[in-house]
Amino acid sequence: MIIFDVLLNGQPRCRAGVERGGVLTAVLSWLSPEDSRGHPRREELWVRVGGINHPDEQVEWLQDALQVGDEVTIKIVQADKADEPRKRKRPPLPDPTRPAALKTAKGSA
Repeated sequence: MIIFDVLLNGQPRCRAGVERGGVLTAVLSWLSPEDSRGHPRREELWVRVGGINHPDEQVEWLQDALQVGDEVTIKIVQADKADEPRKRKRPPLPDPTRPAALKTAKGSA
């Protein structure tokens, strides 16, 4: 499987990977200390490594705050095993008593 080896400031943080058919993501985000209208808000800088296992299980290995000067390294490797995710979440199943919700979930909206 494809693995993301993630280091923060040279220290290993996680070894993330999902089986074939899944999705693996690594995201760095910065939120400006003011919105588009100039209103103040809390500035945020963070890294998140997660993905989706088949079928439809959301997984997360890392979500950490960052600061200016931090160095995030992601090495993409082929390996047989990843770390266990620290979080796993399955979206709720559609309510069969609500036909519209069931159609949307099946992709026939």
